[in-house]
Amino acid sequence: MKKDILIVLFLILFSGYCIAQEDSLRLIRLNSVFIELGGTSGHFSINYNREIYLKNNFGFTLGVGFSPSLVDFVFSPRFPFQAKFFYKIKKHSVESGFGLTPYVWYNNDGGFSENLNEVKLAIFGEIGYKYSIIKQKFYIGIAFTPMIYDAWKKDLYPWGALRFGYKF
Repeated sequence: MKKDILIVLFLILFSGYCIAQEDSLRLIRLNSVFIELGGTSGHFSINYNREIYLKNNFGFTLGVGFSPSLVDFVFSPRFPFQAKFFYKIKKHSVESGFGLTPYVWYNNDGGFSENLNEVKLAIFGEIGYKYSIIKQKFYIGIAFTPMIYDAWKKDLYPWGALRFGYKF
């Protein structure tokens, strides 16, 4: 009788542990794809991020994006890179970091400059907030992303971002 009770107790405890592990693993989504208006591309971009956890609620994110920007109706592609730290509490997340966006300078003669010195680098700071929705698979976010549009001139401009993303 004691043996049967111990086996049943063990099975109940073990099954509860397995369910808890399954739920916690299912809730952690490390990858995300998002659309960003403004932000590190300057205009509109499609981005990919990978979250790396250092502790339960704290970690950092590395990301890259693509922006099909137009300058005076001429295609000017940009590839923003992002590195951010984040802190999560349930559905809420606070982020802070920076972004770099190399771009080719558009000259006034109607084309891109072929001189490698005309490749510019925009530097962005970032302080943002994300809120997870729909079973924590999607999120919306807003960020303040002040930028130095030309790293060599060091002129600081206020800028911002709106995001909508999918986690997987």
